[in-house]
Amino acid sequence: MVFNKNELMEKVGNMEDLFREMLEIFIEDTPENITNINDAINRKDANKIYEYCHGLKGSSMTICSDNLTNICKLLEQKGRENQLDGIEKLGEQLNLIFNELLIELRKHLE
Repeated sequence: MVFNKNELMEKVGNMEDLFREMLEIFIEDTPENITNINDAINRKDANKIYEYCHGLKGSSMTICSDNLTNICKLLEQKGRENQLDGIEKLGEQLNLIFNELLIELRKHLE
């Protein structure tokens, strides 16, 4: 699932303003993290891949995005284990999932 609105609304006690604020913060802050992950992948920096994906995994769990959480888990594990074979493909998937998520989140802010 790209994003589970009902689950996030439940987390924030059905407070629409808090829901919107969380989405706005995620939309504002996350592109830099995605850029950092892409740079780490390009440099084959396993430690940074792990570090950045670990942080993004937490953020994606907070806003209830299973797809983004799952790809972050895979990338985080690859970084932790210094297993970088196929990391570029996972990076491409990360970007696709993130772009889909941004589109979905922005719909909820209109």
